[in-house]
Amino acid sequence: MSNPPHWLAQEIKRIRLESGINIVELSRLSGVSGQAIGAFENGHNHMYVQKIEQVLDALGYEIDIHAK
Repeated sequence: MSNPPHWLAQEIKRIRLESGINIVELSRLSGVSGQAIGAFENGHNHMYVQKIEQVLDALGYEIDIHAK
């Protein structure tokens, strides 16, 4: 299995840092474990789209996927 999409993990990390939210707080807000968030942001783990949506929702963002 390949690594998680680097661009998405880095974008989530950028948004989190710019928002001044640490992983513990994001975990509390999103219901996703801090360990899972940290591993995803650092490219060491995959995250289901549902969990990504929870994290982005907690940050005030949403993901929009379009077919080609």
